[in-house]
Amino acid sequence: MPTLGETLKQKREERGISLSEISEATKIGTRFLKAIESDNFSILPGGIFTRSFIRAYARTVRLDEEEAIALYHQQIAPPIEETVEAPESNPAQVITMEPPPAHRSSPLTFSQPSTQLRWGPIIIGVIITVFVAVLIYVVIKRIDKGQAESPQPPPPLTKQTSPPTQPETPPKTSPPPQAPDVQPGDQLLVRVEASTGDCWLRYTVDGGEASQTILKQGESRDLPAAQNEVVLRYGNRQTIKVLVNSREITFPADAPKFRGEIKLSRDNLQTYFN
Repeated sequence: MPTLGETLKQKREERGISLSEISEATKIGTRFLKAIESDNFSILPGGIFTRSFIRAYARTVRLDEEEAIALYHQQIAPPIEETVEAPESNPAQVITMEPPPAHRSSPLTFSQPSTQLRWGPIIIGVIITVFVAVLIYVVIKRIDKGQAESPQPPPPLTKQTSPPTQPETPPKTSPPPQAPDVQPGDQLLVRVEASTGDCWLRYTVDGGEASQTILKQGESRDLPAAQNEVVLRYGNRQTIKVLVNSREITFPADAPKFRGEIKLSRDNLQTYFN
């Protein structure tokens, strides 16, 4: 009686189908198909997988699936011992006969997928853990390096500590300064010096167009000559010194220290030197 592998191979050859075509139709590797045809079931996954492979092969070559499974079980079944009694003339003699063993092999469990399922998640987990640890380490090092290298921001101009300024009013023992002698027709020459810090300025001369600038500490600016009036707006009067015709003025006591305004004209110039 032909074996399962011989029967399947015969059916395949009768239909003119190659093993690669059966592999493409059933999605079963040709290595397993060759093992089925040679009745070498030991390299198959075993259990339900082996039976599924046999059914798919049989269905492709138009062989009855149940017949193929029956042949498979018949080949892998253990041998049955048959006891044949001797003739009556010698009743004590018992002959034990064993049918010729069919080509069979015990199904083996396909261990490769089990090993992959066991080690795959472990390896992936280890790789992810190492990657996260390295990433955290790099981020911490960059943060520490950035904090060490980042310079401290300079204090705002309006809040910077400036050295103590001279008293706004001269000592009583000193004679009060005299206003510059401005004769009719003379121009008002205003000069602004940033002596102790930076300062923002905005000024208009004789009602003309306003101009603005920022004086850095140590810089000075000569405003355009005025015939009648100069309006000066400042950001921080503690950092500047204003001179009119080469004489320093004294800010009024009620003049704001920050974002203030003064008007210098021929009529009120004397009040800035009292």
